[in-house]
Amino acid sequence: MRDGDKLRLIGPAGAPFVVTVGPSFTAEYIEERLRTGEWRQPEDAPAAAPAQDQGDSGPGDGGDGAGPPDPRRPSVNDPKSVWIRYIVSLGHLSAEDAANYTKADLIEMAN
Repeated sequence: MRDGDKLRLIGPAGAPFVVTVGPSFTAEYIEERLRTGEWRQPEDAPAAAPAQDQGDSGPGDGGDGAGPPDPRRPSVNDPKSVWIRYIVSLGHLSAEDAANYTKADLIEMAN
């Protein structure tokens, strides 16, 4: 785990989130939360996404510097049900839990 790495994790209430290793969330702090079980990694998540150059990331990748987009990712115009299936496929939530979020929340989770 290095500064700038982005980790997809699941918090104590089961909500997915992304944390960037750095001054606010040091590797030691993150490792302690994982060790105690307060945070956990989704089963299908890689251990860490490598740090990316924060410059212009080019067209079509969402502009977040995280690389090419997921070809399975729905369009923002797709119905909420499609977004629920996508979030479930990422391992972030169960279908029942995902249905309790707004479509906007689901889109944000996928970022």
